[in-house]
Amino acid sequence: MNILFATQIFDPEPVMKGLLFAKELQAVEGDRVTVVTGFPNYPAGKIYDGYRIRPITREVRDGVEIIRLPLVPGHGRNPLWRIANYLSFFASLLVWGLFAARKYDLVYVYHPPMTVGFAAALFSAVHRKPFILEVQDLWPESVVASGISGAGALERGLAAMCRFVYRRATHIVAQSHGMADKLIERGANASAMSVIYNWSNSEPAPLPPRSVPGDAYEFLYTGNLGIYQDLGTAIAATRIAHAADSRVRLTMIGNGAEKARLAESLTDADRAFIRFRDSVPQEDLLEIVANADCLLLHLRDMPFFEFTIPSKIPFYLAMARPVLAGIRGEAAGILRDSGAAEVVAPESPDAMARAMVALARETPERREARGRQGAAYYHEHLARNQAIRRTRALFVFPDGDKSR
Repeated sequence: MNILFATQIFDPEPVMKGLLFAKELQAVEGDRVTVVTGFPNYPAGKIYDGYRIRPITREVRDGVEIIRLPLVPGHGRNPLWRIANYLSFFASLLVWGLFAARKYDLVYVYHPPMTVGFAAALFSAVHRKPFILEVQDLWPESVVASGISGAGALERGLAAMCRFVYRRATHIVAQSHGMADKLIERGANASAMSVIYNWSNSEPAPLPPRSVPGDAYEFLYTGNLGIYQDLGTAIAATRIAHAADSRVRLTMIGNGAEKARLAESLTDADRAFIRFRDSVPQEDLLEIVANADCLLLHLRDMPFFEFTIPSKIPFYLAMARPVLAGIRGEAAGILRDSGAAEVVAPESPDAMARAMVALARETPERREARGRQGAAYYHEHLARNQAIRRTRALFVFPDGDKSR
């Protein structure tokens, strides 16, 4: 079977399901995956070194063919650039798909943004191809809440586009049960809906006990430094916690639209115990994570995050480290059930600071026990092999045919 994997964000950009996912789908004998994507520019909105926008390019990485189509780079707060980014890739994908997608047996779309799903819904209908939509982000709420000026005026049109895509999809994969319920409320077919939790792209053997000596207790955040993460809360919490226990430190690794503003918010005194680092290669990140005392995540207190499970959660749990999270909803339940995490209300620096101090004062034995519990939970409930097996099971349609 020839599978077309359509996604706007793909390696080398940071993405939950990228090259590793494509390789896993292609691992079955006789199946072939082709990725159609844009030129890498996320999250900073700048084309990556080594790439140049052209009408179309083809490359092969680890046996997977990757087709890159032109787009306007842009992922900041400027609404015109963000809209141009989404619409330019939509147009490129739609035109390419109308001419080229007929040779594929199945179209698999990774969303966000929903404009990718809209293009795929249109050209898959023309070519009468089954179309699977994976929903990681609920539109239009996430767009409106992103802080992009003028997004509210587009809400009705975006909602209509989403309903069209949901109804056109042969099957929908939701990242949480709460999200599946919301999609069904909006017209998705409940009998053509699956919930498949995200998994970690890194599944190392259990990490050794922290190897860096010293009295500091380091909280580590990795990933996008954007508006949704509201890492100003983590900075404020660290100030409070450090005043109560001078061992508390915070390191944030990554890039994003809010990084410059957050860095500018630090005082000279803050920089003694709060620091930023640029994104690092995955192999280097694993070593850094191995030497962190606790992994941190935070999301703004917004209704649609009640049923969003950040991809950071399976990664953190797989790393066998304690976790501190400011989050609500289904994700908070997973973290509590794992035994690895302290969960506090989002956007509450005082609550997060109290948890930071309590975690810093735990014994090394308790810290390692938390990590082991989290890793065990990950392998039982969130492991990659389970998710891939369930995803591949969707490729057989009701008529028993893989290709319709």
